[in-house]
Amino acid sequence: MKQYISMKLAGNVLIISNVLIIVLHLFILFGLLPYSMFWRDQIIDDGAIMKYEIAAIIVSLLFIASIIIKVEYIKQPKLKEISNLILWIMLMYLIISTVGNFTMGISMDIVFYIPITLTLSVFTYRLASEK
Repeated sequence: MKQYISMKLAGNVLIISNVLIIVLHLFILFGLLPYSMFWRDQIIDDGAIMKYEIAAIIVSLLFIASIIIKVEYIKQPKLKEISNLILWIMLMYLIISTVGNFTMGISMDIVFYIPITLTLSVFTYRLASEK
């Protein structure tokens, strides 16, 4: 089967996207962006936002590490299976997130977040499906 998206391209797009996501989470963590803009009314406590943001940064770093191993920017054959598993898990998360955005019925979710999660899903699938 012909691949229209190279592994390197998919990996680079996902790495850059996740670095930008980490920067966004750092902005929220340090109060440069209001968390209500992203979390809506789901989180009221400042302590809770700190925990969620730190968890989100850790997940993004784990995702980046998995991409780096899969694309072989760092060769770690022993970690390749774990990396692949993490990519499949992230793909499922992105699909669930996309479906969740559809059900929110808020125009910002439909216009902004759905195209992003769909695009990230395609690139993540490209990496995860590579042998």
